[in-house]
Amino acid sequence: MFYLLNDYNSIIEEKITTVLPDSVKMTIETIIKQLGISTQTFTTTKTNTQTYEAKKTRTTSRRSSYSEWETKRIFKPTVLVEKEGSEKIMSEIRVNLNKISSKNYETNRNIILGHIETITNTEEVEQIANTIFEIASTNKFFSEIYSKLYKELSEKYEIFNTILHNFLKGFILKLQNIQYVDPTGNYDEYCKYNKINDANKAISVFITNLVKNTVLETDQLMDLILEMQTYIFQMVLTPNKNNEIEEMTENLFLMITESSSFIKLSEKGEKIIENVKKMSEWKVKELPSISSRAIFKYKDIVDKLSNTIKK
Repeated sequence: MFYLLNDYNSIIEEKITTVLPDSVKMTIETIIKQLGISTQTFTTTKTNTQTYEAKKTRTTSRRSSYSEWETKRIFKPTVLVEKEGSEKIMSEIRVNLNKISSKNYETNRNIILGHIETITNTEEVEQIANTIFEIASTNKFFSEIYSKLYKELSEKYEIFNTILHNFLKGFILKLQNIQYVDPTGNYDEYCKYNKINDANKAISVFITNLVKNTVLETDQLMDLILEMQTYIFQMVLTPNKNNEIEEMTENLFLMITESSSFIKLSEKGEKIIENVKKMSEWKVKELPSISSRAIFKYKDIVDKLSNTIKK
């Protein structure tokens, strides 16, 4: 069914009253608010059925309403501010970082290097290097290829090494400062908490991939793992730290399983394996802050290490 303009005019002239369902009325009111249309030409007669009656309006009133709609209909075009300098370069680098893959790696790497070479200001190079590190270290899916790119960038620009080593100094502290947020208390903060944890896990994988690409030394990773284990040994004795330990364990799991081939060749690896075996034998009832979930994670690590050692 459809209506012509004359049909609408006839309805207006004949003052036809129509009872609309509540769902339709709500939809109409929503559309009116969204479009900013004036409702002065309509009157509402409140009865038990709540009807809407369309009044006869003069031609001038209709013209006025039409004019008002035309005024509201004229939207101002969005003015795009063109980026300049290092901001523009960083924007273009982001595009290439999003595009990069194993198939087009060399092309996008060369473009990224070319962009950085155009910058002569040391502070701007550092800003771009920090942004690249943040993007590369927090994307778990592309971690392997980003670590390969980071190796080449660090070989060409010392600032990338400086940023990495400064970050490593604070990463263990960042993990130790994890504070669990109860979703029933503050759901927004809980979402932020999960976002931070996801980023930490991506960083753990990135660090391991940097070791594989010889950007970091194996001992640097082993020291980080041992420090995390020492912290967990202390925290299981502190009440109400189950959730924090679970998150630390998730990061430990990623680091150890992703670097199992290094661990079996490292002198410090023996201590790491010994610690994990102890953790896998923990009992929930015997410690203030250990969960079954964390214990099973340690058992998984032991299994994966055993399989690697057999190979």
